[in-house]
Amino acid sequence: MRPTISALRRWRLNDLALASSVASANARAISDAASKIDRALLSARGWSGHAQSAARQTIAANADHASEVCAVLHALASTAANANRELVPAREQVLSEVRRIVAAGFDVSDAGDVSAPDDGETDRAILADRTADATVWQNRISLALTAVADLDAAYGRAFTAHAKDLTDMVNGQRPVTLPDGTRADPDAVVATLVAMTLTQRRAFLSTLTPDVIRQLVTADPHVIGNLDGVPFEIRIKANTVNIRNALADEITAGRADGDRAKKLSEMLTPVRPTGPLVGDPAAAERKFVAFSNTKVGHAIELIGELDSSTRNVVAYVPGTNSNLNGSRSNYESARNLSARTGAPVLMYLDDRLPQKMGHEGVLSGAKMAMVPGGAADGVMHAVLGLKDSAADTAPAKEIAPGLVQFGHELDAELSRIAPTAKTTFIGHSYGGAVVGTAEQLGLRADRVIYASSAGTGALTTGWHNANPNVERYSLTAPGDWIHTAQATGRFGSDPDTTPGVIRLDTGFYSIAGDHHGQLVTGQNGGHGAYWDDPDSTGFQNMVAVITGDTPVEYVPRMPDTPAAQTSAFAAARSAAIAGSIGGILGIETLRH
Repeated sequence: MRPTISALRRWRLNDLALASSVASANARAISDAASKIDRALLSARGWSGHAQSAARQTIAANADHASEVCAVLHALASTAANANRELVPAREQVLSEVRRIVAAGFDVSDAGDVSAPDDGETDRAILADRTADATVWQNRISLALTAVADLDAAYGRAFTAHAKDLTDMVNGQRPVTLPDGTRADPDAVVATLVAMTLTQRRAFLSTLTPDVIRQLVTADPHVIGNLDGVPFEIRIKANTVNIRNALADEITAGRADGDRAKKLSEMLTPVRPTGPLVGDPAAAERKFVAFSNTKVGHAIELIGELDSSTRNVVAYVPGTNSNLNGSRSNYESARNLSARTGAPVLMYLDDRLPQKMGHEGVLSGAKMAMVPGGAADGVMHAVLGLKDSAADTAPAKEIAPGLVQFGHELDAELSRIAPTAKTTFIGHSYGGAVVGTAEQLGLRADRVIYASSAGTGALTTGWHNANPNVERYSLTAPGDWIHTAQATGRFGSDPDTTPGVIRLDTGFYSIAGDHHGQLVTGQNGGHGAYWDDPDSTGFQNMVAVITGDTPVEYVPRMPDTPAAQTSAFAAARSAAIAGSIGGILGIETLRH
């Protein structure tokens, strides 16, 4: 049923934003109380026996119940925030149309009917024209009112479902009804899902009602939000709850003003699309296909819309130093890629990506080696300093299998939604070594871009991409320090010279950008600054690959190898020689 104009004017939509805040605050209060009870039990010393065991079981059961209530409250908070975000502009669209129509001299009824006033003296031809105009205006009002009514009904159903969930949870979450009519505890169903094969999981989930799926998300949002075989739209809903839970944990721990809390809050804030879009598009909720609130942070964010109109999809793996708190530049690059290609971009941020370059340990080890009797300790310190750094192949080998599996998940999602869409995997810097290693392990992609990549893969085997017709491209600017890493062969061959890989031109920055049309080159800017300039030659070449257009091949303008490395890398090489570390970049770290 469509609302009347007067009813729309009375709607107190700001209360939705307040409701969102109250729901989140209540979830934090419940979570905080459950944590305090648990800590109190753990701090009790000298208490053991049947009573202690029974208390622990009761507290654990109540903690599980509390987490489920918090999940519903966080879901309610998201629904209220989204309702406010969508209903406010939808209502304004109706009311602004009414104001325009009245200003043009037409009458508008409370139901939205538009008519041209007839004072009996208006020329018949003019009146006929105004009556025709009134019909056009009325159609516009009708469409706007229908849009508001549809949103209102959809959010009304969502709020009703949340209210039912909370009512049913007074004594614990209600059982779910499975397709065969049996009733089961939601936690038990989640455990069954985990034990299934991917094929079984997808088939089983396809038989469940939205009500049952909502209960499973409530029961264990972390598992559902990160479980392969679960459709992306379900994982996204679960991870919205997970992000709100993580933010609540940060606030409870007294870190409300910390970097992670600020990042989590940002992740929950809707954003407006970028690019040459018509009009003023509404802000959209950010979507996360995976999320874990680890120290570095693990997330797979879907930027753009993945639907039946999708023709191309991008999976983007960033490089060293990429982490959840410091992912802003990677995120903006992904947004620009999506805007320029019209393709959804999945930014794959793995929490095992190196967070240091590797020369730090070599330099400090060299200092130790200069101390009398400290040579052995210096060498050991230098070797350990390479662990989990950009010089360590282990993270690439550990991340790659998950990327291969994610590629399978993406293919399964596309087969359901957009079966003709083409996938492009882009690995930048260390992320290029991850993508190359994934190709060695059987990644399936239509196109692959090695962007300023450390190499073509950290394993000793060749590529085993499941697509025999995969197109491969590389982008490496002259003067980029990554050429030195490529030359070591530690992460496989140099992608710029590997057979089957087409080297693309990195060319020039845009005239209007910060670099004013200069040649893309240099040890630092040449490595990543072209990612920040959507109109640069290199960025436009990535766009061309993604969309299936013809990119521009490399044009040599200066030598690839930098005339001099940064002082840190020069010192690192000297230290390696002086300390007799010899071959340190050619051996595996102590992890293996």
